[in-house]
Amino acid sequence: MLAKRLKEIHSEKDISQEELAYRSEITLSQIARIETVKINPTVSTILKIARALEVQPSELFNFELPPVKNE
Repeated sequence: MLAKRLKEIHSEKDISQEELAYRSEITLSQIARIETVKINPTVSTILKIARALEVQPSELFNFELPPVKNE
């Protein structure tokens, strides 16, 4: 859900992955891996991304959790 929200925010702000990488001082490959859910970002990475997008970190977590499946 974080990956989807990150994509939504930078799309709404018309910021490419490349520009986000530049602004946040995070490699483009790391941004891509976060957005494709290949890695989970650290708190410090989330803070860098939030600053680069000029949003509060909580905005990146503004999504509904899917229901828990009972097995």
